[in-house]
Amino acid sequence: MSSTKPWSQDQLKARSFVKQIMSEAEKNPDFDVVGLWEHVVKYSADPDAYEASHETFGSKERLRITDGDTEGGERKSIVVPLQTLDKCSVCGKKDRLMLCKSCALAIYCSKECQKNAWKNHKKRCSQTLQINLKTFHPFIAYLFDYFRGILPPTAKHAPHPATVHKIVKGTIPAPRKVPSSTKASQRRTQIEPLKHTIVLGEKHDYAKLALRGWWSAAKNDAEALKLYNHMRKERYSFELTSAVCLILLGEVYASYTPAKSATASSSTSKIEKRPCYRFEHGHVPISDFGICTGRIQSKSNRVQTYTYHHPSTSIHHAFHDPKHHFWIYFRTIKGEEITLDCCAYGFGMENTIDASPCLMRLGEEYRSMGSSRVPAYFCPPPPASGRDDSHISRQAYELVEEHRFSVMQNSKLHEALTNTGPISIEGSRQLIKNFLSSVAGREVSDVEDERVRWYRLWGEPMINQVLSEQHWLEWDRPAAHKGYNSLRTDGDLREYLKGSRFDPALFPGSFEQLKEMSGGQV
Repeated sequence: MSSTKPWSQDQLKARSFVKQIMSEAEKNPDFDVVGLWEHVVKYSADPDAYEASHETFGSKERLRITDGDTEGGERKSIVVPLQTLDKCSVCGKKDRLMLCKSCALAIYCSKECQKNAWKNHKKRCSQTLQINLKTFHPFIAYLFDYFRGILPPTAKHAPHPATVHKIVKGTIPAPRKVPSSTKASQRRTQIEPLKHTIVLGEKHDYAKLALRGWWSAAKNDAEALKLYNHMRKERYSFELTSAVCLILLGEVYASYTPAKSATASSSTSKIEKRPCYRFEHGHVPISDFGICTGRIQSKSNRVQTYTYHHPSTSIHHAFHDPKHHFWIYFRTIKGEEITLDCCAYGFGMENTIDASPCLMRLGEEYRSMGSSRVPAYFCPPPPASGRDDSHISRQAYELVEEHRFSVMQNSKLHEALTNTGPISIEGSRQLIKNFLSSVAGREVSDVEDERVRWYRLWGEPMINQVLSEQHWLEWDRPAAHKGYNSLRTDGDLREYLKGSRFDPALFPGSFEQLKEMSGGQV
C-alpha cells in the first residue's frame, strides 16, 4: 500500500486539518494566547514563543513527507524546461531556433515546424501557466521568513541561547557603511567583517515575553525587539535555502496524472493533468535554478557577525559565517543570471521587501506578522536598454560564488520527489540527504535533515494554494525598504500586522481588540 501525501492535492482538506490542529493548540493551557497578544502589542515578536504554539501538533507522524502516488491515486512527475536551444524538435535543424513561449518544452526552427507539431504539442502546451519572478519572488522571500518561526517541536531543536538568558551586554543591530574613503578594491578584499559579541547573563524565561526584563540596558522595547528580530533571522540559512528550492521544484514543476487502475483498460482510463507551471523573468523562461554557496563580502555596507557568549562557560555560539553563505540562483534560457538572497539580514544587510500582498488570499494559518518587511535581495540581469529596472539599484554587499548546485536539473532530486511506496520513500529521503550533504560540503545531521522536511511540510500546502488559485496574477512588483520597522507608533504596528490575521484593514475590530487586551497600551 502506497503512502499518502494529503497536503499536495487536497488543499481544502489540508487547510481544515491545520485549522483544527491550531484550534486544539490554542485550547492547550500551556499555550498562552493572551501572552501572545501582549507580545504583539509590546512589539516583542519572539520567534521561540511562536515555535511553542506548534508543540501540540508536532508529532513525528507529521514529518512523514511522501511523494509519488497521492491519496487520490494520482501519479506525480517532474517536468522541467529545456536548458539550451540545441536543435529543432521537428526537423533537427540547428539554425534560427526559437523556443515555445508558452511551455518552454519545445524548440522550432520555423513557424512551419511549429505548426506541424501543434497537434501533438497543444495539449501539453495549453496546460502550462507562466509565473513571472519579478512579482513572485516576494512570496519566495516570505517562505523563508515564515519558516523561521516554525522549528520542529522536539528537544533536539534548541531555542536560540540568547532567548533563554538575559542580555548583559548587547549591540543594537544596524547597517554599518564602509567609509567613503575606502577604495573599491579594498572594499571587496581587505575589509574584515565587523564582529560583535553579545554577553549573556542569568537564565531568562522567554515565555514571559518581557523584553525590558530580558535586556534591561535597552532604551526601549523597540531597541530590544531589534536584537530579537536579528536573532530570529540569522539562523539556518542552509536548511531554509535548501527547503525552499525543494519546494519550488517539487510543486511548481510537478505534474499529476490519475494512476490507471489495474483492472481498467486503456480505452476507459481518462488521463487529465493539472496545469503545469514554469518560472520566467519577463517573458524569458527560466531553464535552471538552484543553490549557490560562497562568501558574502562588504561593498557599500560592512559585513557584520554576531557571537553569543556566557562568561561562566568557554562556549561561544555563532550561527552564521560570511565564508559559508547560501543563496538561490536562476538562469534564463538566454544564459542570464538572477540572484535571490534571503539570508543576508543577519550580516547587517537590512534591505527588505513588502510581501504582504502575497498573504491576502492565503489561509489564516499561513499569515505571519511582519510580512510587510521580509529580507530579500533580488538582483535581475541588466535589461538590454542598460536601464536598471531592479527595485534594488545597487546591492549593499557582494556575493562571491564558489559552488553551485542545480536543483531544477538534478535527476536524482526528480526521482526523490516522485518515488512512491515505503521502501522508495526511505530511498527518496536518502537521495535528498545526499544532496543536502553535497551542498553543505559535509554529511548533514539528522537534525538538519528533519528541519528541512519540517519546512517542506508547511511550505508545500501553502504554495499549492497559491498555484491552484493563481494568486500571483494579482501581485505587482513589491515595495522595497531600507531599514527596520521600529514599531514605535500606531502606524508602524499597523504596517507590521499587514496581511496577517490581525490586520485591521482585513479584519475590522482586530486592532481595537489588541488595545482592549493590552489595557490600552497601544
